[in-house]
Amino acid sequence: MSVFLNESSPISLREIILNVLNELVQTLEKSFTPYAEKCLEILINFFALHYNNKTSRSLYGNLLENITTIGPFAENTYHKYLKEIIPIMINIQDELVKGADPIRNNLNNAWERICKIIKNNFPELIAGIVESILKQLQKLPEMHIASLPKETFKIGDVLGSLNPSEEKVKHITTSDTEEITSLIELLSVYISTFKGAYLPYIEATEKIVLPLVKYEHNAEVREETSSLIPELITAYIDSKDRSELTISAAKNYISVLIEALFKEDVNLNISVYLENLGNLIENVGKFLSTPELNILFLEILKIFDKVEQSRLDLHKRRDQLDDEYEKGSHEKINDSDDEENSDDVFCEEIEKDIEEIEDILVAIVDIFGTLFKTHKELTLEMTSKLITELLPKYLKESASFFETKMGIFIVDDMIEYLGQDLLEKIWGELAKTIFQFSDHNEPVIRQAAVFGLGNLAIHTKRNFSDFQELALAACFRALSMTNDGDDEDEWAHAKENAISALGKIIKYQSNCIDLQKMVNKWILYLPLQNDEGESHLTHDFLCELMLNETNLVCGENKVNLPKIIRILVKIHSTKFSTEVINGKIDKIIELLKGNSELMAYVHKARDEAEDGIRKKIDRYFTK
Repeated sequence: MSVFLNESSPISLREIILNVLNELVQTLEKSFTPYAEKCLEILINFFALHYNNKTSRSLYGNLLENITTIGPFAENTYHKYLKEIIPIMINIQDELVKGADPIRNNLNNAWERICKIIKNNFPELIAGIVESILKQLQKLPEMHIASLPKETFKIGDVLGSLNPSEEKVKHITTSDTEEITSLIELLSVYISTFKGAYLPYIEATEKIVLPLVKYEHNAEVREETSSLIPELITAYIDSKDRSELTISAAKNYISVLIEALFKEDVNLNISVYLENLGNLIENVGKFLSTPELNILFLEILKIFDKVEQSRLDLHKRRDQLDDEYEKGSHEKINDSDDEENSDDVFCEEIEKDIEEIEDILVAIVDIFGTLFKTHKELTLEMTSKLITELLPKYLKESASFFETKMGIFIVDDMIEYLGQDLLEKIWGELAKTIFQFSDHNEPVIRQAAVFGLGNLAIHTKRNFSDFQELALAACFRALSMTNDGDDEDEWAHAKENAISALGKIIKYQSNCIDLQKMVNKWILYLPLQNDEGESHLTHDFLCELMLNETNLVCGENKVNLPKIIRILVKIHSTKFSTEVINGKIDKIIELLKGNSELMAYVHKARDEAEDGIRKKIDRYFTK
């Protein structure tokens, strides 16, 4: 650090030293601890000296980056100085020039690192920090923003008055819009960290920030503002005795997002708005009445129908172009290379638009699932409309790959979130739909179907025996599908979801099946090594069987035990296990080691193992 402190060292050299130091600390992490306190004091003293003298301003950002990176490794010293550093950071932020100030990114990174420390140790400083960023957001260039819904309202009145044909928004990127986006991102960090402690600043934030969801100049500003909304609701949720305020705010935010959706014409933004709408609903839970829910559903369905028509129109246009090229009648096909390339670009743009529109439709279907999950029996009118109007179109024999996938997604969500009690009359039909597509040639559809099959096993509370043979047959058809040129990852996920589904039938419907036979078959397919979520469920179930149903899972004469040992050793301490599962495996290993008769099966497992697994067996069983 002597070179850094040398007054004759140029600013550029000091910047390089600070950058290298930051990289070093992030690489070494805890190994840097012995040097952290000394280094931290040097940097803080240097920063204080130059800030007070108003010199070396270009170093402020890098200095704050390093101080907040090194600080956690010298916690006592760090906390001693933070109370003085934070007001300086606020002053620097307040003095930032409008536009692209290079200090801004460094400052934002520093704030992100210390937010949790501020909440836990210096809550009295939150007010100044929040006020500073809201002041920055008020320094906006001139713009036109339409009015937002009033604070007191009926959700039906607001949603029912929206006009999808209103003038669309525009997109211009400047240093000002980049600044606004950066500030909103930082504000999101504040809200997500401070949570209930942010509540006193909610009203001011709503007044200043929410209108930016209609900020006409820039799509990124609108997107970031919409992503702030689910964070805002967490401040209400985290506070005590605020249920009525939470519900009122949630309804207001829904109206803001729906109105923005009708105005937005950037596909990626529409997908983000929908995702944020779903997150908002999931965060709050059950808060809409049946009439409000039906109104919201109809508004979302309007968006769905409009987007779906765009998808069909684009497919029609693409098919027309394909026909024209095939017939050689396209007016530009032989004119010139440039024109031919232009045609290719146009076709690529259509494909891109189709992909983006399909993402929007998937996001809408996800909202349907979120409404099923949070509002259960209140969604039955909505469910009926989907069953009678949407599913027949999406699950018919002539439906496209995408349409079929969407249909299965909806059926999966109905099974998982509404269950047999609410859907008693159509439960058998939903089951048949899942069985029908369990061996579909497209692995994505097959995966969705067998995922639903697993949930069918979980959520069928009675009469599973009526279709247990069909369920098992569907499961084994899915498992028998070979990879004939499919995407390897998609094919593997489809197969592992089928393995998981078989495990769920064993776990939840054991009285309806030949249990020992199915357990023996199931073990042959383990372990799962692609789908992390399903692997955790499956491997945890295997451990539970080993600990509580040892005779069942090991089989006659413990024929399955060597295979099980190899499975458990293989997954231990990998991403296909968890700390909980690792603990259960450790317990199983200790039980095996404590039984001399069972060690013979350990030796057999070792003899039949690959080199890597053999080494792990040696390591775990010789501790």
